Amino acid sequence: MNNYKIKVNDEPESKEAQELFKQLGYKIECFIPAGYPRWVATTDHGEDYWYSTGFCITATLDGCQELTLPQLRDLVAQSKSKSIEFLEPQDDGTYKLINWTCMSCPPENFIEVPDEAELYVYWPHDKDYHFQSGQGFYEDGVWNLCSFSVEEIKKGDAGAEILWSREPIQEQGLISGADVPALLKKAEQIQFRAFPNGSFKGSEWKDLSQEDHEEEFSLGDLMNSRFEWRLKPRTIEILGVELNKDEALRFVEEYFS
Repeated sequence: MNNYKIKVNDEPESKEAQELFKQLGYKIECFIPAGYPRWVATTDHGEDYWYSTGFCITATLDGCQELTLPQLRDLVAQSKSKSIEFLEPQDDGTYKLINWTCMSCPPENFIEVPDEAELYVYWPHDKDYHFQSGQGFYEDGVWNLCSFSVEEIKKGDAGAEILWSREPIQEQGLISGADVPALLKKAEQIQFRAFPNGSFKGSEWKDLSQEDHEEEFSLGDLMNSRFEWRLKPRTIEILGVELNKDEALRFVEEYFS
């Protein structure tokens, strides 16, 4: 980050300069009480900015580029127009998209998102991580042809674990609550859970039992958005353990690789 200095003539100008520097990624280091005019200047740490009082320490600021308030406003506007997308690691192993507009460098564990990326996935077979777009994966700065498309990865056909998706992924097998009575008559196995809302990710999927839940669910419950409904996933028993399709694929790939 560059070093800047700006001369402010009163408290409103000083506060505006401080706020603009914050938007550029600088943080306050110290404040030296003084009258006006005074200088607001950034250090060469690349992280902080500090206040000085002007003429008695002007020599200290010789290496700083002088700006006016309009120039500083323009600098902030330019930085926002050049935002870069990064993935921020989350506690559950997934990633969150961040639009980085500060002029300072992002944290080291952030991952820059290449243009056109739709997914960020982990491939258990290769023990590798890649961004995916269309029919390609991103490696060494270029897009390469991939054996699986984004849609196939989303469906679970590729055996890859999705860590980030630009578009929300519709969970496979979800059905309308209005279809539940007819499906039960066909002896289909149905599951339900409380609908995810905001930071609440929803409850665990439970089997719907006509015997146990007949009085619990009214027609209104089936029609409103309090619950999600799905056909119970088909499972495969491997070594005495019930696994769904994706889990079975991962087990086979890891066991025989």
